[in-house]
Amino acid sequence: MNVFSYVTKRTGLRSLIVRAASLAAVVAVLVTPSGAGTITFNPTGAGAGAGAISGVSGFGYATSSALALGLPTPAVGATFRVYYESVVNATSGTTSTIGANYSINGSASQFTVIAGFQEKITAIGADGTITLANASGPAFSTSPTTPNFFEILATPAGTVNPSTGAGAGFGGGTVILRGHLAGDLNGAFDLTQVSPGGAPVIGAFNTSGLATTNSTTQSLQGGGGTQLTVKVDFADTNYFVSAPLELMFTTTNSLPFNNVAPLTGFYSAPGASPDINNPAQFNTGTTNGVNGTSLMFQTVANSSFTTPEPSSIIQVVTACTVVPMFLGFRRRRAMKKAA
Repeated sequence: MNVFSYVTKRTGLRSLIVRAASLAAVVAVLVTPSGAGTITFNPTGAGAGAGAISGVSGFGYATSSALALGLPTPAVGATFRVYYESVVNATSGTTSTIGANYSINGSASQFTVIAGFQEKITAIGADGTITLANASGPAFSTSPTTPNFFEILATPAGTVNPSTGAGAGFGGGTVILRGHLAGDLNGAFDLTQVSPGGAPVIGAFNTSGLATTNSTTQSLQGGGGTQLTVKVDFADTNYFVSAPLELMFTTTNSLPFNNVAPLTGFYSAPGASPDINNPAQFNTGTTNGVNGTSLMFQTVANSSFTTPEPSSIIQVVTACTVVPMFLGFRRRRAMKKAA
């Protein structure tokens, strides 16, 4: 019996319509968008046990450094790699106590974050504003030439300090969350200029008053920021009792360094490649952004979590319950007629 002869029968048509409606409801549930939400985070690594913090809507990160590696001469279409490292120093939504060694509520760990991705220059304004967009691939990658990763790691409290440390230890520890950048990234960096269309301003690299062994003394001046979405690929439930689907990650970038000292090194990305502590790669020159192979800038960042809407979860449960019940009813009815 073909489809056309099946649906000409009244009972068959009713069955087809109801099944189609049920399928449409399930599909609608699956594509229901997620929204801003809260998670439960346990800094002790004990899962849902003692120490769990509920109602966490995001993380704040200590002021630290980011590095634009392989920075080209600014031109529309030019691409380069960006690396970032810091430490979680705040929970939003629910207040926590952050120790001097960056522990959370007295935990034995501090939580470092490292990220690597690609950006491209999409526009350069006469006022010195450089507009940026994501140039990373669509999936997680630690490739030294095409990075696209975001990781939060648990390390012993006090291991690294983003304000005055060497910076090389941020990639160590146990990965508790792993993700990659989605297609969207909006960003800009405005080079301070003497006048619109004029030459960028050169000034001191470090005005924080904190000592650094970084040999760079001068730097381009300016500021900007980025906003990007991180898709979560893995979250350790010992720490993320309820895990986010996404992180909306926002940064504010500036030069000179006026709140922290520039780091003197950077982590090696997961798998120890690329080694951006290698002077041939991590080299800001005597004038940062002018005669080195990279540009380092001060960064303040925070992230908010995206989780499934509670109503979506209820709809999924309802659909998964009602559809099997309906199909079971149809099956029993057909068996009774056959008898």
